[in-house]
Amino acid sequence: MAKLSLDKFAGGALREQTITALQKVAANISDPNTSETAARTVTIVLKIHPDEDRRMGEVEVSTNQTLQPVKSARTKILIGYNDKTHTGECAEFTSEMVGQINLEPEEETNGEIADNIKDFRRAKQ
Repeated sequence: MAKLSLDKFAGGALREQTITALQKVAANISDPNTSETAARTVTIVLKIHPDEDRRMGEVEVSTNQTLQPVKSARTKILIGYNDKTHTGECAEFTSEMVGQINLEPEEETNGEIADNIKDFRRAKQ
């Protein structure tokens, strides 16, 4: 009986699937948005379905990889209430210096609402 070659097994499918799974793991490890040290897993499955005589079997080849999820992003928002319009307002806190915020009055912004401010007055109720 000839020996099995995993390199050529199932017409090379085992080798190809394993390399593809390892490439996905490498890309996941290289992604700066994932955990640096958490383990990743590559699983190779050979399912053997023997015939009734137990002399031959059909082999199903598959691979699977377990990757790490992308880390969540966090930010801070300033929350307030506008006494003139009687609406809640919020804006993303983007100050680069701790303890410093921009308290620019509405008159200086010509009444315009910045892209990062949610206008609750226009939200559906």
